[in-house]
Amino acid sequence: MLIYVARRLVVLLPTALGVLVLAFVILRIIPGDPVSLLVGEGAPPEHAARMRRQLGLDQPVHVQFVRFAAAALRLDLGRSLNSNNPVTEEIFSRYPHTLELVGAATVIAVAAGTAAGAVSAVRAGTAAESVVMILALVGLCTPHFWLGLMLIVLFAIKLNWFPVAGVGGVAYLVLPALTLSTSFLGIMARQTRSAVLDVLAEDYVRTARAKGLAEWTVVSRHALRNALIPVVTIMGLQVGRLLGGSVVTEVVFNRPGLGRLVVQAVGQRDYPVVQGVVFFVALTVLLINLVVDVSYGLINPRVRYA
Repeated sequence: MLIYVARRLVVLLPTALGVLVLAFVILRIIPGDPVSLLVGEGAPPEHAARMRRQLGLDQPVHVQFVRFAAAALRLDLGRSLNSNNPVTEEIFSRYPHTLELVGAATVIAVAAGTAAGAVSAVRAGTAAESVVMILALVGLCTPHFWLGLMLIVLFAIKLNWFPVAGVGGVAYLVLPALTLSTSFLGIMARQTRSAVLDVLAEDYVRTARAKGLAEWTVVSRHALRNALIPVVTIMGLQVGRLLGGSVVTEVVFNRPGLGRLVVQAVGQRDYPVVQGVVFFVALTVLLINLVVDVSYGLINPRVRYA
């Protein structure tokens, strides 16, 4: 397994480099100039030129990229053009809030989605299956910004059960986590149902039933565990999607996470912050997928690593 992990870590390097290239290039081809925002539209040209020189933006693009990539490998992501704080400091001060939100949404989606999918598979052809699949489809199709606003209006303003926005205790996390989890929950329910249905048709499941084992025992001990491999794959992919979806959710609920940080940075043309957040989130997703790959052997002992 150690050799497999080492090989996967080596594969991560070109992927991370590709992310750096995309973040660097995309920000420079969209309209706008960060120097103009910093010095103001009416500033003298020499003032703008001096600022551009201080920021290194007067250098050729390839020189700027090489300097940025070399610094990123040392986890030196530069300084914010607006606050002048180190980008890593800006990221690490906000990342716990995003991680808390994504973690809570993942727990909700995995727990509820797996249970709902298993129930719909066991009750295939019944009203229970239809209800679960309809709710899963609704969750997949509902925009996060609309759902977040509706939850705020109902549970925060009218019923006053939860705070409207901000961060604090568990109460501040409930509505954002529910908002962010809906699409993931729908995917988990559909994927679990499909995987469990395939496993329930296997001979060893029929044997377990023939031995007189209770249906819950057959599903939980024999069917569900063997159906988890494709489900875990989906989990790894969806956690990355949750990190992207947290941008909208954090803006709606006014949470000071990476989502709000990157929205503000894009509006202010703060290149170092946007590049740093994209690079950091990409590394997080790559490491999560590595953990998912390694976990296959723990879930199913028949899986072997080459």
